[in-house]
Amino acid sequence: LKSSAISILGNTKNADFIEIYTAALDDASDRVINSAAIAVGKTKSPKAFELLMNLEKQPSWKNQNRISALNGLQQL
Repeated sequence: LKSSAISILGNTKNADFIEIYTAALDDASDRVINSAAIAVGKTKSPKAFELLMNLEKQPSWKNQNRISALNGLQQL
């Protein structure tokens, strides 16, 4: 449910929601983190690159955070 909500907000490309996405980057679910990373990239916010690079450095199971960060960078 969280992942879908973040994806819908992300499709607005509105940088006003960047704090919601930032909080979601620390979620326990890989799907939520991936949706948040993509949403961060879509905002084109000046903070986006730094947030995604920090996500890439966080350890995760099977490099899921790195994959999510790359998905976000693709949108940026």
